Amino acid sequence: MVEFRINTLIQKPVVTVVEAFLNPDNMLHYTRGLEKYEIISGGPNIPGSEMLLYFKEKGRIHTMTDILDSCVPGKEYISRVSGEAIEARVKINFEAAEEGTRMLLHWSGKGKIIFLKLFLPFLKGKIRRQAQAEFKMFGELVETIGVDFSAGIAPES
Repeated sequence: MVEFRINTLIQKPVVTVVEAFLNPDNMLHYTRGLEKYEIISGGPNIPGSEMLLYFKEKGRIHTMTDILDSCVPGKEYISRVSGEAIEARVKINFEAAEEGTRMLLHWSGKGKIIFLKLFLPFLKGKIRRQAQAEFKMFGELVETIGVDFSAGIAPES
């Protein structure tokens, strides 16, 4: 099992940060390689909700399932994310801070195929850096655009 924790400080109130986080369209603007998503059941703040995430990497589409296991609305969200090669538990907390909102991530995962079972510990740094970059991008988008990232980004022509 590989684990890490990261956090970021966002200069906006918790209610704003959580609203931006719960907008699934926003994921397309800060999650590397995410091409599209599909809500299968449920919705924000509903344990058991499920969505499919479609990532493009090296010209190939990889599908992952994201299931919201539990939540304390506005404070904590725990999901199970799995695909053909990896499965992870992702816990995200939101805490009020004097400067805005502290967003914390606890990621724990393991490989499902032999290659990743053996090499995931060596990929931990890369996964952690990607998660930190995505958290940073998310924070910058919330601070500059607000809760709907597509509102501040010019459409592609």
